[in-house]
Amino acid sequence: MTHLDISAARRELYDTVNRVAYGKESIVLRRHGKDIAVMVPVEYLPFLEEIENRLDLKAAEAAEAEAAAKGETPIRWEEARSTLDL
Repeated sequence: MTHLDISAARRELYDTVNRVAYGKESIVLRRHGKDIAVMVPVEYLPFLEEIENRLDLKAAEAAEAEAAAKGETPIRWEEARSTLDL
């Protein structure tokens, strides 16, 4: 995976985007030597969203188990949603 300083990516934005979009290259953007973001081809988005959904589900299940272990009754999404302005 390529690492690129954010200032270089800014200067070469058109080329950087083309490397990702057409060259299918993933580029890690750095600021002051630290990784801060990643540019990936849009084709990766469904996979990233699936991973995010699985992590969210795992976290929700862990929170539910923790609440149950404390004898608490977790609030179901439908109930919580009805109290929000969604």
